[in-house]
Amino acid sequence: MHRHRVRYHLIFRAMILMCPLFSTASSQQPVPSSPPEELVPIEFDLKRDGRAEVVSLQRENKVYLSVRGVFDFLRIKSDYAPTEGILSGFFITPDTSYVIDTRAMKARVGNRSMSLLPDDVTLRADIVYLRIELFDPLFGLAIQYNPRTLKASLATQVALPVFLNSKIKRLEDELAGRPLRLRPEATFERTFSWINGGQLDYSFRQTLSSAVIPSRSFSTRITGMVIGGDAEARFIGNLSSGVDITQTRLRWRYVPVKAPLFKQYVAGDFVTSGLLSREIYGIQLTNHPANPRIFFADETVSGQAVTSRGVYMFESSRLSAVDHNASGRYNLNSTLTYGVNYIDILEFGDWGETFGSTRRIAIPASLVPPGEIDYDVVLGRLRDVGDPWHGELSSQWGISSHVTAGVRAEYYGNDNLPTKVFPDFNVTARLADHLIGEALLSPNAFLRGTLDLTLPSLVSAGFSYTDFRSVRLFNPRNAINEITGHVVVPFSPDGMRFAFDLSGTQTILSPARERKARIGLSAFIGVFSPRIATQYGWIHPYDNLDETNLVFHETEPSLRVRLPANLFLTLAAPFNHIEGSFRNFRVGVLIQPVSNLLLEFEYDRNFAIQSTFARFRLQWISPFTRVTAGVTRGGDNLLFDQGVSGSVGAVPELGEFFFESNPSRAGYGTMLIAPFIDANLNGIRDAGESIISSARLRASTIGVGGFRLTQLPEIGWVIPRAIPYQNYVVELPQIDLENPLWIPRYRVVEANSAPGTSTYISIPVIAGGSLRGTVLHLKGPTLQEGVEFVKITLREDVSDEELVRVGRPRYEKKVETFSTGDFEVIGVPPGKYTVSLDGLQLASLRLQGRQLTRPVTIEAKTDGDIVEGVNFILIERK
Repeated sequence: MHRHRVRYHLIFRAMILMCPLFSTASSQQPVPSSPPEELVPIEFDLKRDGRAEVVSLQRENKVYLSVRGVFDFLRIKSDYAPTEGILSGFFITPDTSYVIDTRAMKARVGNRSMSLLPDDVTLRADIVYLRIELFDPLFGLAIQYNPRTLKASLATQVALPVFLNSKIKRLEDELAGRPLRLRPEATFERTFSWINGGQLDYSFRQTLSSAVIPSRSFSTRITGMVIGGDAEARFIGNLSSGVDITQTRLRWRYVPVKAPLFKQYVAGDFVTSGLLSREIYGIQLTNHPANPRIFFADETVSGQAVTSRGVYMFESSRLSAVDHNASGRYNLNSTLTYGVNYIDILEFGDWGETFGSTRRIAIPASLVPPGEIDYDVVLGRLRDVGDPWHGELSSQWGISSHVTAGVRAEYYGNDNLPTKVFPDFNVTARLADHLIGEALLSPNAFLRGTLDLTLPSLVSAGFSYTDFRSVRLFNPRNAINEITGHVVVPFSPDGMRFAFDLSGTQTILSPARERKARIGLSAFIGVFSPRIATQYGWIHPYDNLDETNLVFHETEPSLRVRLPANLFLTLAAPFNHIEGSFRNFRVGVLIQPVSNLLLEFEYDRNFAIQSTFARFRLQWISPFTRVTAGVTRGGDNLLFDQGVSGSVGAVPELGEFFFESNPSRAGYGTMLIAPFIDANLNGIRDAGESIISSARLRASTIGVGGFRLTQLPEIGWVIPRAIPYQNYVVELPQIDLENPLWIPRYRVVEANSAPGTSTYISIPVIAGGSLRGTVLHLKGPTLQEGVEFVKITLREDVSDEELVRVGRPRYEKKVETFSTGDFEVIGVPPGKYTVSLDGLQLASLRLQGRQLTRPVTIEAKTDGDIVEGVNFILIERK
């Protein structure tokens, strides 16, 4: 409509310009006046978000736009005060205010000011018009005007409030269309095997020196499945004179698929989780899940809305829930995970204002999900002097989503202990979203309480108090009590990042009081990361508390520089204030010219002992192994070292070995997914049946989300570092297959990984069929005419009991006829079906059929089955 208005305006303007041609010769001489100006409605086009009509004022060759007209369309708040002649508001955010003073001829946007010339701004009928060229320097809006089309256009990346509605709508649509967790059509559980798979991590090192005897050492870790459980063996030793194993660690763990009492049975070497973490060899029965816990509990976020536009909850910057309650009271459900949860509750005003708050909820691993109970039974010998016996009984109960309480009793078979049984009671509590408190009470070991605070601004603080007992096993320094605390305050002025940290410790010992303090300041300024830290230590003897002995006082400035070409430079020079001199000077250079090559240089000059240390190291990473080589010069000693490390995995199902450069692969599982053409339709991959290399698989797991799979030629797709005992869901969409007749036997499968072994999943893909037919209208003895838009339903003929048994939905497909009356259904799995017409639709068309249903069968054939001639004849309804 506005285009017609513009066209009428141009005709009217032309008529005005032609009036002087009809003037009489007796007209008087023109009287000097101000330059002519007129109000012209123009089209304002905002790229990506529509267009509107805006009134412009045009004077000579200058074009002015109504500021309020433009800002109303862009959803920028503006108010005009006629008594002062001032237009004001805020630009995008309330903290960026702007003022256009038409009397003082000044403009201010945020902290920027600009003087205006007389022809920059004009006022007509309380409407402020700004010259179109000034929208850019003032507001960053580069508006382009075309006088021939009477059109102004704006293309900008500025987050204008007008884009907010589109963004919110897009987020809501994405949330509504986000698929739920896929239901697997087949599940591959772990199966019992006497011996299966195998993963070997290895590391070999050789050292040659001009001062000592050459040495060769090795470290290996082997994992695999043995007697239905995962086994692990670690060996450390040297090869200088034969094979000499200096350390051996063995462990076997059985994780039953269904665990009514214990979820893990462990035998061999492991680390206890009692008052002290100690190495033990023995047995452990535990109800702890074998796979890491990811979800903790559901929590409801409630409150009263500020606006009427809805409340939006973002979790980890992703929209997760929306509440449009008319009363303004909102209740949003969130699923908390272990670790740090960031929850943003946001509302949006009419002018782009953002209201809301950020919650930072920390869930430590010591919290047990509400309603669950974890328990452990441990018995064995400590790897300590004399190999004393050790036992442990413990239980942790998730009382609620805010409190977990536990009890434990430990037995130590040391003869020199005053008591051998050490009970304790412990509590972990979420005192607030950002405050975690823990307490441990062991009457004959120690009492400890801690508080940890971390705000959404990342300001953090911690406090700990420990009251010791006299048992040397838990109190080797013979301390009475100890207090520790720390504070970290990050701040970001003008885009730079700084962090101030302070920590301190006070320990009350039998002869004295010991205090330590550390103060540091870090910064991140472009490519520079400077830091300075100073630390103090004092001793106050009990016989003279007024005396203060400064034990140490050292300040260390350091600088890290990130240069182009992946070059990193590090400098540090600690200064000893007591001695009044620098302790040493360190330089480090790290460069990575290509992704698989790393070069490192270190230089250390020690001024106290007048020695120099220099080292050059090279690391080359191939797809199969990792090689390191270095040379070190310390004083008169020259040392050369070389090393090789990596990992080797076996897949018995394929008779294959896989070599990797990552020396930390053991303990993870490997999952192989192989979609193949099932030529003989037996559901098993036989010789000659090829992998579908053009397939596009998608994989996901709870807590990690989706990720990309690695394709191996002629083998399939692989998940190389599958989390042990985690369920993985793999989807093979039929639409992504290159042949429309190909049908996966399972579109969604789920499998459970096991450490050190491979899980091989073969997905047979068969050739389905196509169905073709025609719906004809019989208008006479011989005249037939195709009927378009007739609804056709293809429904599988199978009982509900059978569908429940195989665990899949009934196949059903609906199509409509073309203008010729023809219809076609492609990619139908083999089976028996019924093709039917919609009787209600035919009644509305005043048609009836001699036959409304027809049975069809799709045969299982190597190249697919094509069924034609599924025709229906319709006549006029009488």
